[in-house]
Amino acid sequence: NGAKLLFHGKMTPAVFDGCEDVCIRDLSVDFDRPFYSEGLVEEASANEVILKIDAVRFPYYVCHERLHFTGWKWDVSRILNMMQYSPLTGDLEPETADCFLDKYGYTAEELPNRRVRLRLREREFPYVIRPGNVLVMVHATRENPGMVFSECRNVRIDNVTIHHSEGMAFIFQLCHNVSLTGCRIAPSENRLISSCADATHFVNCSGDILMKDCVMESQCDDATNVHGIYTRVQKIEGNRLYLQFMHNQQEGVPLYHAGDRLCLIKCGDMTAFGECRVVSAERVNGQLCCVTVDR
Repeated sequence: NGAKLLFHGKMTPAVFDGCEDVCIRDLSVDFDRPFYSEGLVEEASANEVILKIDAVRFPYYVCHERLHFTGWKWDVSRILNMMQYSPLTGDLEPETADCFLDKYGYTAEELPNRRVRLRLREREFPYVIRPGNVLVMVHATRENPGMVFSECRNVRIDNVTIHHSEGMAFIFQLCHNVSLTGCRIAPSENRLISSCADATHFVNCSGDILMKDCVMESQCDDATNVHGIYTRVQKIEGNRLYLQFMHNQQEGVPLYHAGDRLCLIKCGDMTAFGECRVVSAERVNGQLCCVTVDR
């Protein structure tokens, strides 16, 4: 009925685990403090920029040459990416590239009148920064998506808007039959960023995936991403395969179940050379699982 859900602090608004015949409709999700911050460019050079930051909208402080941003029960100093936007259009400026500020190494200096000087230590910015533009500093860690669906069947989402999320707006893993109709991933008024990662993400799903009349804009990554998960064979003991997850964001996913059909693939050229079926599967740790196969 048009409910507006406003969240505070780092959290995942909704998790559905092992559910069937799920229907969510006619609501929106937003956060009082986004997981990014903005600074208006006053001066800029090849490796230095002076920003005017609205401390009410984007609370911050400088400590030990690090720029800290704060929210309800969180305090971060890792600026994972910094991108340049036009205040007139609300869009990325042409030729803007990723600027991994924390990875590059920087210093921060507090100046009078809520201004901050950022200086790269050993390199130049990867794009020309222009006074009057807005620099968006993303400090989200992708830990909290907007809505998570794991091992669910027959999921229907109608007219749901995700204005903001620290991670992916919608993530579906190991789900069967998913439809999104009339959904929007778009920032609320006077904000530049919606999801700090993908708008929609589907991992090892089956059945039908339907997206109809949806809008996905101003997210920091893909509009949609549909893929499976590869695991590497680390050890073989008879019919038991010890399989390793190769990406840290995949660790712990309950990927294999009895009855699943596995395709064996050569790592070197990704060609298939055999198949087998899962008899049983057990988790060894976050990175490793043990699968017993039929041959």
